[in-house]
Amino acid sequence: SWDETHNRDFGQCTYDYVFSSSPSDECIRSEHGTIHSPLYELFLVSLEHVFKIEDTRRVFLVRHLVMFLVFFIGVIGFYHLGLRVFDNWMFALLACLLLVLTPRIFADSFYNSVDIGALVVFVLSINTLLWFSESPNIIRAFFHGLMCAIAVDIRMTSMLVVVMTGYFFL
Repeated sequence: SWDETHNRDFGQCTYDYVFSSSPSDECIRSEHGTIHSPLYELFLVSLEHVFKIEDTRRVFLVRHLVMFLVFFIGVIGFYHLGLRVFDNWMFALLACLLLVLTPRIFADSFYNSVDIGALVVFVLSINTLLWFSESPNIIRAFFHGLMCAIAVDIRMTSMLVVVMTGYFFL
């Protein structure tokens, strides 16, 4: 994608900011830093450092693999959401099939770290909302709050989940 290199550079700058002994906040103050969340990019770049991947080709192949695996986790979460909504495993599976067969979403699941990360965390936060609303307790509230915080950090439109949480409380 046209912005994949830019996203990786933003993740590397964020990694340097977090783990460097003399951090520079230039990436946080950049236009990219004011629009996009560093959390998912920091995760991807951290994997590069943990596994000591330096070859540019391998860096992007690993990023694509990890992004697709995260999307796969999101599809599993979408299946569980479908089970809760339809109460039928066939309809839940059909919903997942329609999600995966959407050409734009499937293609983006390999390289679009911003939007697919937001999609996955949004689906997981809706799951935790339903889990929390079934039987409210402090542990479920913690996990739902964590997922909401991550979702809102990645995309501000995920505030919708916070609003829905307030609705469920009422």
